[in-house]
Amino acid sequence: MDLKLYDAQVFEKYKSNSQRIRVVTENWFNHQMYCPCCLNPSIKAFPNNHKGFDFFCPNCKNQFQLKSSKKEFKKKVLDGEYNTMKRILLCDSAPNFLSLFLC
Repeated sequence: MDLKLYDAQVFEKYKSNSQRIRVVTENWFNHQMYCPCCLNPSIKAFPNNHKGFDFFCPNCKNQFQLKSSKKEFKKKVLDGEYNTMKRILLCDSAPNFLSLFLC
């Protein structure tokens, strides 16, 4: 990911590095990623603060949650709010998890 392609104002808006990484990686993912399930050339973002899902494929309808980190992923990847994910899992509509590590 070439961070020079993104507006420097993104970094000025947020003080937290984790927020900066989230915003930049979501932007990159939304504009550069294809669907890993059906190879559709683009995926779409859910509206901000959509519970449990970040992106979806308009072709195959798969849903995705993006996890990005400046630190290497180890044994655990932190997820969103417990009760929300529990509800999603019980409804049998769990998202595909995609992890993006910035080095």
